[in-house]
Amino acid sequence: MTKPDKEIFQSFAHAQVSISNEIYNHLSRIQSDCLNFLFCPTQYCTTRAVPSVSESEYLNTIGQKLLPTIDILWTGSKVISKVITVKDIQEITEVLRRKPVIWDNIHANDYDQKRVFLGPYSGRNCELIPLLRGVVTNPN
Repeated sequence: MTKPDKEIFQSFAHAQVSISNEIYNHLSRIQSDCLNFLFCPTQYCTTRAVPSVSESEYLNTIGQKLLPTIDILWTGSKVISKVITVKDIQEITEVLRRKPVIWDNIHANDYDQKRVFLGPYSGRNCELIPLLRGVVTNPN
């Protein structure tokens, strides 16, 4: 953050929450009946959570301060998660204080553009369904 930003915001998470909440509130005044707002946190998977999901000051701030009607994207244990477990989703749900939207990169190829990933959609147990707000896939 720039020096002026640091004078206004307590942390990067607080800055992101403030701006996101303001945009959401503005858009909901214009079109509240069908607004579906997604937020992608900087720490969007377990391996990027510092120092861990449950102890991340960043993720805890997002969970506490982001408006509860804003959905939050999560990729699982890794950026590209071969398996997403119930335990992983329960942990992030507790921190974010809402069900996450899985941003699934299992078929993404932007990191290896010479391959096309067309395998089966697996590693996502049906027990996850009631624990999620939704699923979006990244077929890059």
